[in-house]
Parts: sequence; C-alpha cells; structure tokens
Amino acid sequence: MRRPEQPHELLEQELRVLEEQCSTGKVDDEADDGQNGELKKRVRSIKNCLAAKKSREQARSYVQDLEKKMSSLESQNQDLARR
Repeated sequence: MRRPEQPHELLEQELRVLEEQCSTGKVDDEADDGQNGELKKRVRSIKNCLAAKKSREQARSYVQDLEKKMSSLESQNQDLARR
C-alpha cells in the first residue's frame, strides 16, 4: 500500500491556515479570482485527502475487529467440537 506524502498533522495545519486566509480575506483584494479559486481548490483537496484517510482508518479498524471475532469464534468452535 502506498504511504501518504504528508503526515495527517501537516495537512490539518495547512487546512487551518488556508481556511483562515479564505475567511478573513487575507488574500489581496487585487488578486484575481483565479488565485482565490486555487485556494478553494486546495482546501477542497486537503479535506478530501483527510476524509479518505479517515475512511481507510475506519475500514482497517473494522477489519481488525472482524478478524478478532473470527479468531474467537474459531477457538470456541474447536472447543465445542472436542466435546
């Protein structure tokens, strides 16, 4: 599996900075809409990346729980088969 290039914390930090810039209007008034559009696109990209990471972590956790349950049930099944 491919590892992400940026750690989770760096993406969250960049997202906070970009959202602050967008909301407080720190972007120059003379800046064209293209630059503001690029900021919004980057914010959307970061949010998507973070959501994907969260989804993968949840799926990984779910699979691990299923594997634990399966192991427990297999041992229980073996115990019952011995009786």
